[in-house]
Amino acid sequence: MVLHDIKKRLFIARRQRRARRVLINTIQRLHPHGSNSSWHIRHLTSRGHARGPRDLFRCIAPNGEPMIAKVYSERAAVEASFQVLVETAQFTDQLVQPILCDADTGVLLMEDAGNADLQSQIGTPQQTRMMQQAGAWLATFHGRGGVRQARFTQTAEMPIPPAQQTKLRPVFEKLHTREQDVLGRAVTVAQTFGDFKPENLILSQRGLLGIDRPLHETAPREQDLAFFLFCTQRVGFTSDPSLARFAEGRAAFLNAYGYPERDAPLLDQVLDLISVRQWMYRSGRADTPAAHQAFYDDWIARQHRD
Repeated sequence: MVLHDIKKRLFIARRQRRARRVLINTIQRLHPHGSNSSWHIRHLTSRGHARGPRDLFRCIAPNGEPMIAKVYSERAAVEASFQVLVETAQFTDQLVQPILCDADTGVLLMEDAGNADLQSQIGTPQQTRMMQQAGAWLATFHGRGGVRQARFTQTAEMPIPPAQQTKLRPVFEKLHTREQDVLGRAVTVAQTFGDFKPENLILSQRGLLGIDRPLHETAPREQDLAFFLFCTQRVGFTSDPSLARFAEGRAAFLNAYGYPERDAPLLDQVLDLISVRQWMYRSGRADTPAAHQAFYDDWIARQHRD
């Protein structure tokens, strides 16, 4: 195991060095100030990605302009990320702006919005105001992308792994009982963010900006709303296990968005669907943070009590 860990760290270190070389070469070829050698480039983190790993860098140009660079290992990944930014920029300026993209090297250079994300305010006295800001931001985002009416067709059908039958059966029974009240209901469909959570909203000099929108997708707005609520309560559970502060923040979030109270059953159904999927995927995994595991344990216990 020790040898395996050493080999893994060496592999990651080599990949990071390669990513840095690729980034420098790409900047030199394509950026207007690329020929100037006084760039400051610092590696921030390495992350997994659906289409392969990526490395994140902060770059300071010779003129002092800060930028964020993503270096992907797969060409399809950088093309997809750049395309999402370009397509989103056609209807709103609420996301970080792309600067350059080179699919051949896997480099995506974009505006640096800073690192003051809204997640840092969860569990603080600013949490309710943060959720209010996020609700207003999302309402603008959905509105600019265009909305239309459709019928809600999502169901609670999903396979239950045999090892989780005992814990999840009551949850699915509750979902199936309630879904008859929401199936076929009129819903508002919008250009969704897709990974709408506090850590993907940055307080920048240009205001609140979104980062890491994964897809250019049209879906019921409840998907963004419910996922944000799920992520907020999961992170805030450590400091607010009774979820009292979360309840106040939820009301502020939905009021700022303008979400009608009559649609609350639909939102709760989507929130429960997201919660059970996240529980199935994350609970019990070695890489799940202990604080998140405590939330999952409490969530499943509440499903059995309610």
